[in-house]
Amino acid sequence: MPEKYSEEELIEGLRSENHILIEYIYLISKSRLYSSLLKLGTNKHDIPDLIQDSFVTLIANIRNDKFKNQSGIVTYLIGIAKYKHLNNRRLLSSANTVLGMDISDVKYEVELDDMKEEQLNQIRVNLKKLSSDCQDIIHKFYFKRIRLIDLANEYNYQENYIRTKKNRCMKKLKELVIS
Repeated sequence: MPEKYSEEELIEGLRSENHILIEYIYLISKSRLYSSLLKLGTNKHDIPDLIQDSFVTLIANIRNDKFKNQSGIVTYLIGIAKYKHLNNRRLLSSANTVLGMDISDVKYEVELDDMKEEQLNQIRVNLKKLSSDCQDIIHKFYFKRIRLIDLANEYNYQENYIRTKKNRCMKKLKELVIS
């Protein structure tokens, strides 16, 4: 295996899922990925899964021509991993909001991770049981972080109406998750 590949060779290798080049990219990016994710507070047990998901996204983005070659492959991969970490963190934060729980008192990290994953799964399943309006409002407000005033403008309603609708939807989702 050559010591260094050009960015173009790496891109073509990812596009064709060349395992040698994927392994090469993993080896040259592993320490930077781990370091970046640990600085963000990622649980060390979650890092391998996050890296794997990031590689899948990297390959998909290259195949779909979403990678514009404005940065190096490794830098782009680290950006994907950071985004995935922050998105997971946002989802967990939203899960806690949905359930109205403060899980900061849980003492054992393993139990905490299991509980978070179980909560997220319950939320995902039960969110689909809500009306499309409720799904849309909850998704946009909690996951996309769109402000209530902006949602009100989008739906052509008063902000108070959207707030009430969101609260009713959240109450229904919480009932579904807890039951």
